Amino acid sequence: MSATSAKKKAGMGETVATIFKDHVVYRKQIIKLAGSDLRRTYRASALGWAWRSSSRS
Repeated sequence: MSATSAKKKAGMGETVATIFKDHVVYRKQIIKLAGSDLRRTYRASALGWAWRSSSRS
């Protein structure tokens, strides 16, 4: 393995670590966005009443 390819792997590992750290930091926001997306998707479905009542509690 050359020094260049070893350097690329280290850089890629650092990038993955940075992405993971960002997800940990922003997990509340990610969960809130995912929840709002689910509510928006299923609001008019047959189970929409269950989503609305659970979000009020």
